[in-house]
Order: sequence, then C-alpha cells, then structure tokens
Amino acid sequence: METRKQTPRERAEGCLRRLCGRVSPDHRAAVIIAILIAFAALNIWITVRAIWSIVRDDAPHYKIEIPAMEPTPIVEESSFDELIEQQLNSQDNDNASIEQEKERR
Repeated sequence: METRKQTPRERAEGCLRRLCGRVSPDHRAAVIIAILIAFAALNIWITVRAIWSIVRDDAPHYKIEIPAMEPTPIVEESSFDELIEQQLNSQDNDNASIEQEKERR
C-alpha cells in the first residue's frame, strides 16, 4: 500500500488538531476569547494611531497637486467626415499596394 505524501497544509492542520485535541473545552473557549481580545486591542490601537497621526499638528501634511485638464478641441462634423474619408482612402491605398506586391510575386 502506497503512503501519500502530505502537503504542508495537511501537516499544519494535523499539528493543530493534535494541540487543540489536548485542550479541554473550557480552556479552548478561554484561548478563543483571549485571541479575540488581542485582535480587538490591536485593531483599536491601529485605528487610534492612524487618527492621532492625522490630527496632530507636527505631522507633515501632504497635498496632492493635480494639474488642470486641458479641454479637448471640438471637431466640427464636416471636418470629422473628412477625417474618416482620409482614413478610408489611406486604407484603400494600403490594401491596393499590398495586392500589387502579391501580384508581382
């Protein structure tokens, strides 16, 4: 019978199950509450520190400068139609030159 090699996740899960299996349900609840309180305290500390750094006077204040936007030129309808015709003509010329090259070969 082949033994399957365990992944690191499976090994960590097995180790945690063995450690938690030794703890009584009362102790398990105490550990969960302690971890919950630790993470709550960390969350409050990070939030208060962030607010404090914003409020204090000696902190450097950074101002983001965004340059003014330039208005785009308005294209009249007649010039827009001319532009499209020019692009189509240049594409037709390109296609014609490609066909000429193919005929030469």
